[in-house]
Formats: sequence, C-alpha cells, structure tokens
Amino acid sequence: MHWLHLQIGLREFSDVPVALGVTAIYLAHILAFGVLVRRFLAIRVTFWVDCSIHAAAGYAGFGFYIWLAGALSLLTPSFFAISAVAAFALTLALGFRVAHLQRALHCARQSAQSQPVLCIAIVLIIALAIISGLRGGAFDDDYRWQSATYWATAGRWVKVPFRLANGMAMSEMLHVPAALFGNLTAAHWASTGLWICAALNAVALGETIGLAAPVSWIAILSISSYTAMASILNSDVPALAFALAAIVLLLCQPSERITLRIATASGLFMAAVLSCKFIVLACLPAGIFICWSRSAPPVRRKVINTLYLMA
Repeated sequence: MHWLHLQIGLREFSDVPVALGVTAIYLAHILAFGVLVRRFLAIRVTFWVDCSIHAAAGYAGFGFYIWLAGALSLLTPSFFAISAVAAFALTLALGFRVAHLQRALHCARQSAQSQPVLCIAIVLIIALAIISGLRGGAFDDDYRWQSATYWATAGRWVKVPFRLANGMAMSEMLHVPAALFGNLTAAHWASTGLWICAALNAVALGETIGLAAPVSWIAILSISSYTAMASILNSDVPALAFALAAIVLLLCQPSERITLRIATASGLFMAAVLSCKFIVLACLPAGIFICWSRSAPPVRRKVINTLYLMA
C-alpha cells in the first residue's frame, strides 16, 4: 500500500516539468493580452485595480484567442508554443519592463510590513491551492476536461458527444492548451489562476471602501466553498472573475464619466461571463445600475460599493 502511494506521488510530480512549460505558455498570452487591454484603456488606477484588470483581461483575451484558433483549425501544440514566444515579444515591445515587477514587489513588501501574519496566511493558502493542482480530483473526468481533450484531438471546434457540454464555453476553451499537451496539472493551475484572478478583483473592489488589501484577501480566502474550488475545473469561478472585473472597471475608474473605452472593456468581460454561464445574463440590470451610480454623490457611491462587495 505504501509503495502504491509512492508511485501515485511520483506520477503526479512527473507531470510538473511539462506543466511548468504549459503554464509558461498561458502566462505569456495572459500577460500580452493584459498589457494590450491596459494600453487600450489608458487610465490611471491603483496597484490592485491594475492587477485585477490586467489578469482578467489577459484570461478573457486568451480565451477569445483560443476560440479564433479553433475556428481556423489551429489547435496544435506547435501553434501555441510559437504564439507564446510572439506574445512575450509583443509584451516587451509594448513597454512591459522590470519596473512593473518592482512596483509589485514594493506593494507586497508594504503589505507584509503592515500585516505580516495575514500575508503569511495568504501565501500559504495560495501555495496549497497550487499544490492541490498536482493531485487528481473527482472532477478530472468531468465533461469539461473531456471536451477540451476532444477538441485538442480534433484540432478544431467540433460537436462533442458528452452530456452537459453545449458548445465552446470559455471555461472549457481555456483548458484546451493544457489538453493539447495532455497535461491535467496545467489545466488545474489555469483554474487556480482564475481563482486568484477572482480574489484580486474582490480585493480591488474592497479597496474602494477603504479595506486594506491583506484584510480583503483573508476575507475572500476564508470562504470555504470558494477556496475548495481553487484547482477544480469549473465554470463558476471564471464567471465570477470576469463579472467582478467588469464591476471593478466601472466602479474604480478615476473619472465620473464612463468612457467608450471603459464601456468596451467592460463589454469584453461581460461577453466572457456569458460564455462561461449564460444564466448570468440576468445580472445585466446590475450593470445599468452601476452606470447610474457613477453620478451619485461620493458617500452614496461608497455605500453602493460596499453592497457590491458584500454580495
């Protein structure tokens, strides 16, 4: 029995080198699309808002890019490997420099100095979420991974025979690059990235009502039902991440007026939400309410932001 457990553990860690390579492909694309959207928005925001918009825009842009690749029958490992190199070169060309990483490290250092215990807890929870991606779970044979593998084998979008699979949902499309390399660990880590993205957006929203970042992180990560979904392939967390990104972009902008660029980027996030869960269409009235709340007095707007964070 002990030898069996050892074999299972070694098999899990044997996927790590390939998973790291596939994750690098994900990161290159997410970084590039995030930089593109941030340059398109051209607004000055706080560090946490910048991180949340960048991460959500990167995932949404990569998801739509995967859809386009499938429509052109380009779902191959070599295509995404070459595309990742081009995406990284584009990121450098657009002006992403070491200064951005230095800003992130400076902000992390400030948070660690002000709330060291909370920061240690946050790092441990996120580390455990990443490690949990190494282990197989009940959802590994779910239709989401089967659909991604089916499309990866076909090299394009085809009708899948699995029950509950009803087209190329964003939550399934984002796992296709991992399926192309046959690496389930990378798919789990992609889900963990979306889980972190959703938490980032909640932290950015908490900042609008004066909550310190470490406090917001702990408040979000302490929700057991949310933390339990850290590495599970699902559609709820991606929908939450993109919906929160749209809200953050509308509420955390520096100006009172909603510009065409902000409306366009918010529409991109809402399209990603609807691609994950079409039932979220019922939330569109909330978007209209958000736009109306931008003209409210500062005190009333802070109350509205608090209600959104609580929701």
